Amino acid sequence: MLPKELERLTAKLDTQEELAFLRLVVGQLYEQVALLRKEVEELKNQLAKNSSNSDKPPSSDGLRKKHKTKSLRGKSGRKPGAQPGHKGKTLKMVSIADHTQQHRLESCPNCLTDLSGVTAHLKDRRQVFDLPAMKIQVREHQIEGKCCPGCGEAVWSEYPSGVNSLVQYGPNIKALGCYLKHYQMISYNRVCDSMQHLFGLSPCPGSLYNAERQAYQALEDFEVQLRDKLIEVRVAGFDETSLRVMKTNHWLHLCSTDERALFHIDPRRGREAMDRMGILPHFDGIAVHDFWSSYFGYDCEHSACNVHLLRELKYITERFDQSWAEQLSGLLLRIKASRKTKQGQGLNTFSDIETDYFQFQYRQIIKQALETNPLEEMPVNNRGNPIKNDPRKLAERLDLYEPQVLHFMWDFHVPFDNNRSERDLRMAKVKQKVSGCFRSIKGARYFARIRSYIVCARKQGYYAFDALRLIFNNDFSLARILVVSE
Repeated sequence: MLPKELERLTAKLDTQEELAFLRLVVGQLYEQVALLRKEVEELKNQLAKNSSNSDKPPSSDGLRKKHKTKSLRGKSGRKPGAQPGHKGKTLKMVSIADHTQQHRLESCPNCLTDLSGVTAHLKDRRQVFDLPAMKIQVREHQIEGKCCPGCGEAVWSEYPSGVNSLVQYGPNIKALGCYLKHYQMISYNRVCDSMQHLFGLSPCPGSLYNAERQAYQALEDFEVQLRDKLIEVRVAGFDETSLRVMKTNHWLHLCSTDERALFHIDPRRGREAMDRMGILPHFDGIAVHDFWSSYFGYDCEHSACNVHLLRELKYITERFDQSWAEQLSGLLLRIKASRKTKQGQGLNTFSDIETDYFQFQYRQIIKQALETNPLEEMPVNNRGNPIKNDPRKLAERLDLYEPQVLHFMWDFHVPFDNNRSERDLRMAKVKQKVSGCFRSIKGARYFARIRSYIVCARKQGYYAFDALRLIFNNDFSLARILVVSE
């Protein structure tokens, strides 16, 4: 309300009714100011968050120029580029080349004397690595029919296994199509265009889709055995990311270890989807994940991803300028560095004195955080409950989930973070950016199962194209190795 209007109302305070009206107006103004302050605070919190201090993706940062932020990794003290002792890698000559071309010396370049009959006493060589001219080859299979003199029946020889149509694409072309689409994340049209430019002939998108369906069906047993194997592991990472399917938001769930990964597409994100994935309901190991509440509904042991916490602590430091957040970040990184030193010495645990010391420091910092953000000084809502700010919420969560945050300190088999799972999921976001959304739920399921097979093969040192080629040759030996190997 404007000051002049307040003066006018004050001059007319001749009755109790006018005074009561003025008090009502002032009360309403106070409520509006409180509401606006709350909205401004929420907007400031949103503006303070970016990909470096929260779980927001880098794409949400926009194109505006920002101040240089401090990396969570810190400075290593090393110069850019290869480090001392780095072996390097370059082309090496082979002992026997595929083709050899002689360049003879027919005449002297100085005096033009004929040297064609002179014996060469010096030789040198160089090798060029290149691709041969690429062209799709057509192999024709012919069978023959004969009249059996024994039974008098007309009999025919048989086509090889897999030769089922009058004309068809072979396993290498099918494997290449799946490789480009599910490993290099290229769309149907761009796969066809690339193969047309490289070979002069290309399958249509429908043929590529049929090849995907063939691989999907062939890998059904592999997926079942992979799920059973992941249920038995000691430590596994769990994560999920959004994926667009038929213009609606779906979720790609993941269970990941150093050697295996299983993807599951689902329209839901929470426990209902995790139950359908079929791992966490039967999992007795240690699940590494972020603080998504659905994970804590399962009876297995839990470990928190501390990189998520480091980002949240960085946000608290930058937005609210509270020193405890930076202290806790430093403590977690010191524990991580100390653990790495212990492992380098061949040890697999801290001493009781060291764990007690780290745990005491952790609790002291959390105590400081709670004292810095007391509930008594916070506003209350309509029900009389305190409205907690972001530092208070994080401090209470860190206090409640202390065993999960420090799990990596007590058990060296537990990783400090869940970056392994995030790396496995990252290519799905590349897929969405390059190719757009999936046009059907079947296509998304094809992607999840085939991607599981490819990631398992890559983690165990096999080439993705070779792994896919075995599937189209009806050779499932590698699929069995990927599941049973340790």
